[in-house]
Amino acid sequence: MKVADRQGGGIWNAAVDAVVVTHFEGDSPSTQLSAIDEALDGAIASMLDSKEFKGKSDEAVGIVTLGKLPAKRVVVAGLGKRSRFTPESARRAAGNVAKLLRRAGARTAAFHIAPAEAVTAEALARATVEGLLLASYSFHRYFSTEQQESKLESVELWGPDSTDLEPAIRLAETLCAGANFARDLVNEPPNVLHPVELASRAVALAVQKGLECEVFDVDELRQRGMNALLAVGGGSGTPPRLIVLRYKGDPDGKHPTLGLVGKGITFDTGGISLKPGADMHKMKSDMGGAAAMLGAIHAIADLHPKLNVTVIVATAENMPDGNSYRPGDIVKAMNGKSIEIQNTDAEGRIILSDALSYATALELSPIIDAATLTGACAVALGPFYSGVFSNDDASREIVLAAAQKAGERLWPMPMDPDYRKLLDTSCADMRNVGGRDGGAIIAATFLSEFVGDQPWVHLDIAPTAYADNDSAYYAKDLATGHPVRTLVQLALDMAES
Repeated sequence: MKVADRQGGGIWNAAVDAVVVTHFEGDSPSTQLSAIDEALDGAIASMLDSKEFKGKSDEAVGIVTLGKLPAKRVVVAGLGKRSRFTPESARRAAGNVAKLLRRAGARTAAFHIAPAEAVTAEALARATVEGLLLASYSFHRYFSTEQQESKLESVELWGPDSTDLEPAIRLAETLCAGANFARDLVNEPPNVLHPVELASRAVALAVQKGLECEVFDVDELRQRGMNALLAVGGGSGTPPRLIVLRYKGDPDGKHPTLGLVGKGITFDTGGISLKPGADMHKMKSDMGGAAAMLGAIHAIADLHPKLNVTVIVATAENMPDGNSYRPGDIVKAMNGKSIEIQNTDAEGRIILSDALSYATALELSPIIDAATLTGACAVALGPFYSGVFSNDDASREIVLAAAQKAGERLWPMPMDPDYRKLLDTSCADMRNVGGRDGGAIIAATFLSEFVGDQPWVHLDIAPTAYADNDSAYYAKDLATGHPVRTLVQLALDMAES
């Protein structure tokens, strides 16, 4: 989709398949909306008077113009109450419009950007483009016949005079390219995207974006003492890998390097502690954290912020086999700590123990990890928020601030020392599970054992990495790309500060 900034004149003169204008619930029609309504002989006013359309959030209605305007149709999108308006309101409206226009077969559109109180035209332009691009995503590469699905090919953003929307448009395009790259990885079937293939795609990404790349094979993992990652991958016919990508935007700088660590379980059966069969096919999404980190570095490399970033991805398949690790096994992570395995389906924290140990040894700061780690987090927060856990208040706050700008929802969770006692065991330094209650907190507490005193933030994205239902700009049974936009915004904020 090509997106261009357009200034001056009335949007009702746009010769496109669809003109899109917005409306706040309970407000009087805007100047643009009134002019369009006059050309349509009061059709919009009639809908407002009859309450057929109110302007609520997620409302969108299309009207065929029958030649009364150069555009073939007009779409009016609701923004909800003006007092509750945020950039997310615009993002959702744009996503709903993109889906409506796809169903209508529209290929070109003009979208009116009207600034609102406390929200700039640039912020609205960014949110609008993000909503359009995220909602237009599809994953059709494995259909035997070409899918005849209409998509928007070009969009004009009609903003206020003398307001340059180009930087906001380009930023949104880059963020969504990274998010959609991550979505592609998660949506790949596990027989295609196994650990070796994920490493191969990381290498290709590094070549494309001018990044440094290392891939640790089984021999290298043994030499480095990454026995936890080796244990989880032992039952698979495809060996585990550790992937390291380096972006050097400030090679001579004296500031610490931002560390992004991702869980890359390309398929999770649960191992010997086998999962129930229902919905196991969705466990291809258990590498959502790894995909997010690769999507983030995809965008960061294009935006060229002045800071250094290292991505570390631990990737394995968790399979039941004669060589699988077992409940009762004790494995030693890279940092020397021993782990008693009591449940092989708590494998994400096991592979992250080596990845976080390595990030700590490299003195990365802050270290941000993302992982589809626990169903308990989804139980606690539902499908809309990711859990945020941290050993450092300042790092947690800058991540939350980045998420607020990016429009991705994170919720801070507790990490009291009392939870550590629940990991005690008589045979090793710790066990990998600690009981049913507080499972997401216990898992985060486990991870904290492998970061030492380095500032660290853990994102449990199990609720949000994969969409179980349709929403404004996500599609059911496809990946979301969460939290790529937050991670990229974090890098931009750190570079500016």
